[in-house]
Amino acid sequence: MDRQYIHSVSSTLLRSRSIHQAKQIILNPLFNSSLLNSFTLFDERQISQAAAPGTNEQSVKLAVQIYQIFAHLRVRNLTASIETILSTLTTVGSIIKSQDSSDTSSSLSIPALTGSLQALSTLGRKLYKESSLTPQPLLDSFRLEYAHLRRDAKLDMHKKISMVIVLIEMIKICVIDLSKPNIIESILASTQGILDQNDDTPALPKSISTTYHFYLSKHFLFLDNFNESRVQLETALGQLTPGMANTGRVLYYLIPLQLVRGVFPTKNLLRKFPQIHTLYYPIIRAIRSRNLAMLHQLIDQQLPLKKTFFFLLKKLDLLVYRLILKDIFFHSGGRKQISFSLFNDVMPGKCTSEIFAILIQDGMINGYISYEENVLVLTGSNPFPLGPWSS
Repeated sequence: MDRQYIHSVSSTLLRSRSIHQAKQIILNPLFNSSLLNSFTLFDERQISQAAAPGTNEQSVKLAVQIYQIFAHLRVRNLTASIETILSTLTTVGSIIKSQDSSDTSSSLSIPALTGSLQALSTLGRKLYKESSLTPQPLLDSFRLEYAHLRRDAKLDMHKKISMVIVLIEMIKICVIDLSKPNIIESILASTQGILDQNDDTPALPKSISTTYHFYLSKHFLFLDNFNESRVQLETALGQLTPGMANTGRVLYYLIPLQLVRGVFPTKNLLRKFPQIHTLYYPIIRAIRSRNLAMLHQLIDQQLPLKKTFFFLLKKLDLLVYRLILKDIFFHSGGRKQISFSLFNDVMPGKCTSEIFAILIQDGMINGYISYEENVLVLTGSNPFPLGPWSS
């Protein structure tokens, strides 16, 4: 038995004020095979022997429960590991619900407990994937804890933080693992009055709020609600300190959502994030050079990007069509009637009237279609308004 791990976790549960640190300490055996190999199963009678000085019985019992998860995992008993994860989630939820935020003298650390929830979710999702089982029981456990925490979240900031952590983990399970984002809709509806912008309770810690908005954006992206996804990502980006590592992660999703609205990232922004620059700069260059074939080739080479933004990326073609129309307009001396045949000379084989209709509908050009004469009639003093458009 590795007493040092139990000492470390029990001490962390009692004293740590960092969610991330607690999560890392708990998940240490997952990345340290030599530590995991020292784990052995033992019964409750041995708990007192594992107690670290200065810890209390509650923190030690919870640390031992977490230890037992890895002890089962060491011998590849995934079923027992998963069952222990579910029971440990219940234990953590019970401890959080019983905490008195006004009395911290005998309480476990709320950040450490919420870090435990994240660690248990990470481990549970991994094991469910390895065992090819559906993570529905894990989701059900989190839904139960969410319902309990929500009751007091309006008046207790600790409960509110824990509730949001649980909500984030449920979004991960529903969107990433189960591909059932509709489950989240009813849960989000239940947050009304708790997570509203006009809520008079203290603001969430930035790290948690940023993570919440980021995963909420992935939920809306899965539903093809591109506008709401963009709003959530912009909120997350606004809460990040410039230069933080997670900024690149947010930009990965935000840039294509902005591109279809005619908002292009600056060269300076792209240079700050080499991976983002490598991915998006060639795509932006293909759009600006009106090279539709190159644009499609670049997107086809980026399978994760294509999978995530399949329907959205099709809208990038509209940026190329708009620029071609703009070229025709200026090369004709500002003539505001553009025939279908003239556009077809440049882009043969395209459904011209449909392209024009979408460009008008999305606010990318100002005008109307004369089907009798088969022409696009541009209107206003600025027929090619700058973005952002309504896409």
